[in-house]
Amino acid sequence: MKQIRIGAWTVSLLLLLSLFGCGGGGKTPAPEASQPAASSGPVETESIDVNLSVEIDDQARQYGVITGIDSSGKTIWSYTTEAYEMTELDRVRSAGIHGDLYVFVAGGDIIALNVADGTEAWRNSDFQGAGAQYDEGADGNLYFCGYYGPDFLAVSPEGETLARIEQFDPDYYWAAEIACEDGHVQVLMDGSPDGEPAVFTVDLADYSYTH
Repeated sequence: MKQIRIGAWTVSLLLLLSLFGCGGGGKTPAPEASQPAASSGPVETESIDVNLSVEIDDQARQYGVITGIDSSGKTIWSYTTEAYEMTELDRVRSAGIHGDLYVFVAGGDIIALNVADGTEAWRNSDFQGAGAQYDEGADGNLYFCGYYGPDFLAVSPEGETLARIEQFDPDYYWAAEIACEDGHVQVLMDGSPDGEPAVFTVDLADYSYTH
């Protein structure tokens, strides 16, 4: 009988060790993509800050954790993106707060979250680039470029694609900066035939462009 008791305690001890002793070092797997439930009442969005933390999981994939923080410093919602294979360019990048929406790029999609509760307001899948840069026009439209393309993408405040230019000119590449001013958008290309940066200008009236 004593031997049976010793055996039972041994098995119990081994089970405990297996549960608590194998939580060693290493990177944490990315949690599943998730978004919070919709808010049940009105929220003053002006008092909410939104933070994006870009993380790396144990498979060397990049994902983002976005949190809404109220004026007291309390996290009131959290949104986790999918995990994306890493390249030399960011797969997850913030595009800031615009009105009541927080916009970011993740895995080639442009996504807008409601600042009040972190729920997804819209998603635009026409970007499909990485290393995104953006600017906002006086009309509220958002303008994007990607380092490996597209060279230009215009998106309305409702998430609709207004214009997309994959490539201005095959001799010019690596769209690195974008700026909107006076009805035009200028895109700086890092790569050119003479090795010098070049600027393409897009006319927002008809999305024609010049160099």
